Amino acid sequence: MTTTKKLIECSLTSLIGLNINGVMAQVRNPIYINSRTPPKWRKLIKVVQFKENGKNWIELFWEPTEDDSCNFTGCTVESDTCRIQFTPEELKKTLKS
Repeated sequence: MTTTKKLIECSLTSLIGLNINGVMAQVRNPIYINSRTPPKWRKLIKVVQFKENGKNWIELFWEPTEDDSCNFTGCTVESDTCRIQFTPEELKKTLKS
């Protein structure tokens, strides 16, 4: 999936409580992905919250593809470093849930 439309960037915690199953998005974690990395669009599956070692965590899962080394990204709720990019149409799908 490629797009020339303006993308809307959301923090991972902004997806808590939304039904993102089947929505296409680009997952961007500035710690691990630099600007030279080509866009990778993924079909999202779920957002999970949990507590581990006294910290609140949030993870986003997507349907894996052959070139994926994993099918999730996450961060602490406090740091909220992960960024997810949607087209306006895909973001509307999450808001209808």
